[in-house]
Amino acid sequence: MSETTFRRTPMGILALSAALTGAFMLTGCDQATNSGPQASTTPASTTTEPVAAPEPEAEPTPESQTQDTPKPRTALNPDGLTPEGLRAQRERTMLEQQGVVFSDDPAAQPRIMLRGETNQHGGVIYAREPVRFEFQLYNGGTSDLVLSRISSSCGCTVPDRTGLVDVAFAPGEDLPPLKVEYTPKGPGDSSKIVTLFTNDPTTPVLRLRVGAELAALAKAFPEDIRPGELRAGREHVVTFDVMSYDPAATISSITLPKMEGMLEFRPLPTQPIDDPESEYKSKIPVEIVFPAALGQQRLAGNLDIKVLATPPGKSEQVESPVTARLVANLAGDLRFTRPFARVQMIEAGQPYTFTSNLTAASGRDFTITRVVAYDRRSQREIQLEATYERVEQARVPTWRLTLEGVTPEAAAVSGELIVYTSLEDEAPAKMTFSGFRAPRKTDDGKPNQPRVDPRVPNTRGAQ
Repeated sequence: MSETTFRRTPMGILALSAALTGAFMLTGCDQATNSGPQASTTPASTTTEPVAAPEPEAEPTPESQTQDTPKPRTALNPDGLTPEGLRAQRERTMLEQQGVVFSDDPAAQPRIMLRGETNQHGGVIYAREPVRFEFQLYNGGTSDLVLSRISSSCGCTVPDRTGLVDVAFAPGEDLPPLKVEYTPKGPGDSSKIVTLFTNDPTTPVLRLRVGAELAALAKAFPEDIRPGELRAGREHVVTFDVMSYDPAATISSITLPKMEGMLEFRPLPTQPIDDPESEYKSKIPVEIVFPAALGQQRLAGNLDIKVLATPPGKSEQVESPVTARLVANLAGDLRFTRPFARVQMIEAGQPYTFTSNLTAASGRDFTITRVVAYDRRSQREIQLEATYERVEQARVPTWRLTLEGVTPEAAAVSGELIVYTSLEDEAPAKMTFSGFRAPRKTDDGKPNQPRVDPRVPNTRGAQ
């Protein structure tokens, strides 16, 4: 019987190759520093002469508020540098370790200068397409300027490094324009940083910021789609709406990234909105079809919806992005009393015993035909003995499973217990587990096998 390829469960669940044991506890970019003047106090006068009232302190000017003041000399800041100076010093040290050579001759130092602003904004756009920027740099120093590297803070920001890196630019020389393409990922105002690494001892690292506001021409209602618990093994249809400012808007595509093919999306014909008080001019109902073949699992992800609509003042349609969050739980008739479990720590090579009850919520009678467990990392079956007996006093048909085995080598574990039953129209019941197996101990109580970091995938597989 084929297994469902998608599984989204919390990491804290049961550890079954190492975990099914009754002896263990189950448990279900830039900083700104504002330094203001400190008030000083004087001792009270002991004379009887009249004392003039002190003049009120002048309000700090904008210049004094933004000016960096030296810091007290400390072991970490022996030169009493300003925060910006400390930052430049650390950046210079980092670049020196990477092979960048700085000049300490005051009469021969490069200076990276910029004609224009360090921050550029592309304004409001309506399509997820590149926004282009250009920065004009020049060498305002007295020796050759060299850029060793240009990087960006995100893959959505692409600087053109042509003719800029590892080239010596003479004093007063203009650099080729630095061209940057930025493609916003989602609706809203956002920005990214392009970083230039130079041999300028004053500005070893220059940061430039680009941004744009991606305005959606439509919106999903609701934005958080939660149909609740759905019955696995049956087809379900859930509906939501996409509202648009364009009366002729249509949907070009809907996808659920990393879960393609699991659900079907059916956009229905666009419906005009005649209400003069509504900011939206059209509504597109969308049906989400959950196929019966999905089986038990939890689905959670962002819907990527592309709407074709005409921006204000334009004559041609663009593909505008819309996002919505989908969370659904597909549960079967068969339910474990412990559907998720996690074991804190288990010693490798030790026997374990684990019990759990399996019930049919609908009250249908059933029998257990097969029990299997496997390690999700190695995809190997875990050797265990499974026995089960009917619980006669239960209100609904209930079976008690007892699982026995020996824990394998020390490693992180993540697996699944699958129980097949006589209910042919019902998907197998599944219990997920995770945990960590501790190394075996010698007679003196010390582990004779190195511990394995549970955060590192176990490539050796289950034994």
